[in-house]
Amino acid sequence: MDPRGSAEVRDEYSAQQAAEGGAGAGVDYYFEIPLVVAKSLVGFKHDEQNHSMQSEGEILEDLVAPPSRSSWWKLWK
Repeated sequence: MDPRGSAEVRDEYSAQQAAEGGAGAGVDYYFEIPLVVAKSLVGFKHDEQNHSMQSEGEILEDLVAPPSRSSWWKLWK
């Protein structure tokens, strides 16, 4: 089952690839097809500005734990 709109995205980028010279072109528009379809499903694309984030490190700040005095993986003291 294809995500809704994926056929239109495929047709659009296939036409752009053909306009640039097909398989011998210096650009690969086919690479963008799954990325654009994924964006339509999840709401963002990895290489575009995400305006919902306040800063680049916002998400990771909550995941970083303060350094501990002893490492959890050391079995000895």
